[in-house]
Amino acid sequence: MIIYGTRGKVIPGAQINNMACKSCGGQSHSTFGVLRHFHIFWIPLFPTMQSPGTECLKCKQTLMGKELPDQVRQDIKEAVFTKGRVLPAFSGLVLLAIVFAFAGYAGHETSKKEAAYLEQPAVNDYYIVNLPKLFTKSDPTHPYGILKVKTISGGQLEVMVANYAYNRPGGAQQAITKHETTQAGYFAAESFSIDAGDLKKLKADGALHSIKR
Repeated sequence: MIIYGTRGKVIPGAQINNMACKSCGGQSHSTFGVLRHFHIFWIPLFPTMQSPGTECLKCKQTLMGKELPDQVRQDIKEAVFTKGRVLPAFSGLVLLAIVFAFAGYAGHETSKKEAAYLEQPAVNDYYIVNLPKLFTKSDPTHPYGILKVKTISGGQLEVMVANYAYNRPGGAQQAITKHETTQAGYFAAESFSIDAGDLKKLKADGALHSIKR
């Protein structure tokens, strides 16, 4: 469940004494600004409203936004909505930028590692594969499975096929992470051979999803 919406806060400003109150004629007013922002999980992403306001110190009449004279409204905006007060409303965007940058870097590093693994396969490498692209009788509702390199000889990989299939790549990755693949009976007794030179093509065709070492 994603929690999102808008939140706001009132930023107090300085007192002004140069505007006559339309209600009582008083000259003194307190100033403030209402700053609202859009949030996800209460983390502010960006401002949605910056509205200046005044309150008469005598009769408490409040004016907001365009109810104020243009120059007064502009003066309050400049005084209240400073960079130091508004920038925190963008903090979520900064966090998102950092997350995306890190994800991009991590993805690049993973691609580099997998390219090296394709060049130099190793015994016990795990290949998360799209089963229907390798085996015609695979269950299309659980298209992802795991191959494990058993031996390597003369450019040929002898691989074992898992007895389990998953509806998404994450399920196969989790099985490797949780060491389910080391349990007896996880892989079928029969194995088959793959030419090491075909690994790049299998990767390009989408039959080979990812490699774990």
